[in-house]
Amino acid sequence: METDMPSAIPDEDFSGYIVHDWEAWEATWGYASPEYRNASIALARSQNPGKSEAELEKIASDAYTNASVELLALTARTSRRLRPNAKVGFYGLPHKQYWPQPQLNKTQQGWNDLFMPLWKETNALFPSIYEPYESGCHDAGCQPLARNTEYVDATIQEAVRVSKLVEAATRDTPGPPVLP
Repeated sequence: METDMPSAIPDEDFSGYIVHDWEAWEATWGYASPEYRNASIALARSQNPGKSEAELEKIASDAYTNASVELLALTARTSRRLRPNAKVGFYGLPHKQYWPQPQLNKTQQGWNDLFMPLWKETNALFPSIYEPYESGCHDAGCQPLARNTEYVDATIQEAVRVSKLVEAATRDTPGPPVLP
């Protein structure tokens, strides 16, 4: 079917960046909206009668994560197939929480590790470095520059860690560049 609508990137030899922006949907179970979590548990319940609620949540969490990774990896593969010279990735991934906390950082590293099939399909990482702390805050101990610097450093360090994981997993290929 022909249309008069031009494609977003008409040049098949396009060699720039394709940055998919999925901000309205979370691919990780820990940040998925209650609607997605509840629907996933309901599906697990229908497919696994007799399981406990804890077992159902684990089944739903695993299925949700696996489907999310595959959807994103398919998106990256399709983009690379259509524009083989482009650098393809996702805005805000690998994920990093605004407020660095040691335990939360370990949890997010674990989630990012689960996304290895996606990282192998991308050829660029585009972490978000929005600065969450207001520069004009008025709290007595407020140090927005220090907190924002801490956040940006931690976000880039996590993206570099993921890039090195990809490099180690693929052996002959350098990890994807980190482009905040």
